[in-house]
Amino acid sequence: MFCLIVCCLLVQGDQISARQFRRMVRDTLDDPQLADGVWGLVVDAPLRGQRLISIHPETNFRPASNMKILTTYSAFRALGCDYVYTTDFGWCGAIQDEVLRGWLVVGAYGDPSLGGERNGQLSSHAIFQQVANALRTQGIKHIERGIQIYQPVFDKEYVDGTWEVGDLGTYYGSTVTDLSTNDSWSTVVLRMGSAGNVSYEFEPPTVQTIVRLQVGVGEQEQLSTSRTPDGTFTINGEMTVCSQARVRMSVARPDLTFAESLARYLETIGIRVGGSIQLTDQWPAGTYPLISIPSLTLSDLAEVLMKESQNRYADCFAKTVAFHQRGVGSFDEFADVLQMQLAADGISTAGLSVRDGSGLSAQNYVRPEILLGVLNSQLEHVDAARWLTTFPVMGVDGTLERRGDDRTVGRVWAKTGYIYRSRTLSGYVETFDGEPLVFSIMVNNYGASTTVINHVQDDLVALMVRLKAPRRVRNAPNRYVLSRLAVPSP
Repeated sequence: MFCLIVCCLLVQGDQISARQFRRMVRDTLDDPQLADGVWGLVVDAPLRGQRLISIHPETNFRPASNMKILTTYSAFRALGCDYVYTTDFGWCGAIQDEVLRGWLVVGAYGDPSLGGERNGQLSSHAIFQQVANALRTQGIKHIERGIQIYQPVFDKEYVDGTWEVGDLGTYYGSTVTDLSTNDSWSTVVLRMGSAGNVSYEFEPPTVQTIVRLQVGVGEQEQLSTSRTPDGTFTINGEMTVCSQARVRMSVARPDLTFAESLARYLETIGIRVGGSIQLTDQWPAGTYPLISIPSLTLSDLAEVLMKESQNRYADCFAKTVAFHQRGVGSFDEFADVLQMQLAADGISTAGLSVRDGSGLSAQNYVRPEILLGVLNSQLEHVDAARWLTTFPVMGVDGTLERRGDDRTVGRVWAKTGYIYRSRTLSGYVETFDGEPLVFSIMVNNYGASTTVINHVQDDLVALMVRLKAPRRVRNAPNRYVLSRLAVPSP
């Protein structure tokens, strides 16, 4: 008991007033090494009905992955937390003497998680097994014409034109198609022989083609990758002789890669696939169902999106929202839908520019004021608990697992964001007194290292945690609301 009292006194002694908080924030940002960056910082105290500090709230910032906050908000509102994607498999034609004189048909509707193996999801191999078992049940041992892929949801702008070419081909620069598997990633296995010769293969096999393999002999492994929009993939660097290396990359056409991998699997277990892989704009008439693969719920997928900062999930969410609201699954339509949703919630859209759902584009622009509007609105929404649990928790999981210190661990729910010279952090803080705070920290065009910027953001959040609540807030029933939402009562 004595130790507990001492700890409580230490915490109380570490608290600061709102006036001290504002002074300490400005002292922190006055550091000369931060002078060339543009900082936006807004902190709301909902139980006080006050804005505690406001620095450049109406300045346009590149949000980086804080764009995912807006995308997830939009999907929760337009689709609902319990929305489930499906991927359908069927066959069309006639079966004669164990030969399907027609097509194996795949109907894809934008599931970003297909074959991802997260939270009990089926692996690609398990999905292929189910398809094979269903074909065997129909007595099919040969598919004569091949595989047709029906993709009615997303437009054919697989890569946004404002994405940096250097991001394409990386694990975070995924092509956006209705059909994919394994997060649209493939692994290139490189092998260097004793004479310095290099061979490669894809796992899983892919229609991707490497046309430039510029890997020489070196004392240690140093490899980099790039991909152009047309699918040209290049690996540069060095390897040691008689060694093997693995490079993860995103494939140019996840839909075709899925179909090719399925065809290869069927061949290995004795179901021959002839013909070709074709894309179709219409579900073939007379198609008989085989199996349907559901996703997890949207809120479960949103946890992956937010905690891992999964770009493909976010871009698929955005195009799915656009399709269901406007009939066209494009980033342009998503931008219009998001504008309308924000306006309906009374949130200003001034300065908002939306080019994708992930934040990968440097032409996205969001004001801290907009993020605060969404964060405040969602805290009052019926799905507030499911919303909050999508956020990384500082010192606990996701992109914040290794951020913060003993003061902030488990007290901060926030989304990180980074693209070149843009670092953002927005979300919620629960103070030592249990007071909920809503905040957004955005910095663009900084010259200091990103590690320095991370430490500054973490220090600012630690100051928020130390804020002493006024008496009326300490007596309010909504103290510790964030903890209650994050860990609901059974």
